[in-house]
Amino acid sequence: MRIRNGADFLEPTIRSHIDHFDEIIAVYNQCTDETPDILGRLAQEYGKRLRVFHYIDRVFPPGSDGHAKTPPDSPNSLVNYYNFALSKTSYRTVTKLDDDHIALDQPLKQLTRRIRNEGGAGSKILAFPA
Repeated sequence: MRIRNGADFLEPTIRSHIDHFDEIIAVYNQCTDETPDILGRLAQEYGKRLRVFHYIDRVFPPGSDGHAKTPPDSPNSLVNYYNFALSKTSYRTVTKLDDDHIALDQPLKQLTRRIRNEGGAGSKILAFPA
């Protein structure tokens, strides 16, 4: 989970996902809202299941001139920021989670059960049915 100013939906997003995942990695960047405080409070509540990191380097948003001109190996690259978040995971199977995605309990429960029963998704991409 990469976050920039996600305070509006961050807490319900984490609460709706935390029981379905072994861990949530939350990496925030350039926040000017309550995101760091919310993450700190939730990390105390959930312990090792919610691991929080502050990515300090400025990251340029997709579509911006800075993004277009930044090499992928730069600390300012969105690619590097995503890879930083991925490097903090402890498990072989991971998912991308946005800070404003509220989980639908039953479909997520079914999907995570399927992944666990199959021993991991491997190179598959799994999504909720439309």
